Amino acid sequence: MEVKIIKIFNFRFILDLYNLIHNPPSDLSVEKRLVKITENDEELIKNHYSEYNRQMVLLKRIYSSVAHEFNADQPINDLYHSVLAKVNQCRRSVALQTPKIILLGYPGAGKHTQANLLAKKYGLIPVDCGQLILREIANRSSVGNIMKTYVQKNIPVPDAIVSEVVKNRLNEIDCITYGWILVGYPRTRQQAELLSSHKVYPTRVILMDVHQSCASERLSGRRMDPITGIRFHTAFESVEDVCISQRALQRPNDEENAIGPKLSRFTANRDDIIEYYDPYVVKVHADRDIHTVYEEIETAIVNPLPRFNFVK
Repeated sequence: MEVKIIKIFNFRFILDLYNLIHNPPSDLSVEKRLVKITENDEELIKNHYSEYNRQMVLLKRIYSSVAHEFNADQPINDLYHSVLAKVNQCRRSVALQTPKIILLGYPGAGKHTQANLLAKKYGLIPVDCGQLILREIANRSSVGNIMKTYVQKNIPVPDAIVSEVVKNRLNEIDCITYGWILVGYPRTRQQAELLSSHKVYPTRVILMDVHQSCASERLSGRRMDPITGIRFHTAFESVEDVCISQRALQRPNDEENAIGPKLSRFTANRDDIIEYYDPYVVKVHADRDIHTVYEEIETAIVNPLPRFNFVK
């Protein structure tokens, strides 16, 4: 009897389950000998589904105070991290806290898009480091004149100068009152340390994670019409006016020979910045549609930070 049980156990242990759509076998011979599980009969599935719906009505009422729904129509790994983040989430504090958010990610990850969406809904002040530098130069301030000499020579402005400009902007009354979203800075651990020396501390650091090839595709397809100022993407947006599509230009920074170095710089500094700002970092999968990414960022900002960080 014992031998028979062991044989049955071993037989069940080596069985592999496949889904012909989501998890097909790599070996064609395996696929040919697959058999359908009897429990997956269409009529049985319908009965199970009906029973599930009936029971869930009562279960939702019983656990309404602690229940949380997840969208299971996504990759298993993404679903796992969403559930894990929820399980490790601390209770929400009723204390008021001004949002101070840093968006990190590859160029082309969608940081400016998300910053503008958050600003529109919550009244947060979007702060773009590159625009700050241009504003100071346009205002012909003393620090702007200094930065102008570097910009004209296509030389990076020293970190000490940039961090001072960023600090001054974040200490203006609108940022103090409504909160801020910082984009484009810091890009290195040294810059992050300089911000801390100016007592600039974020409440959240959102890592907008995309594959490097995805970021490259987003950057290389960006175009702008020099007459109307209309911006679009050759792969994701269609332009009805043929004249606009024909005269649209690509920014020099979005050309192929410029994209590679930009992406490499972020890759080289990514881990150091994440390590410095841990445990304030929340990873968001930014290779999905704009609104799905926005909802995940919004959740990360509104809810307390998880007790354990799983960024890597």
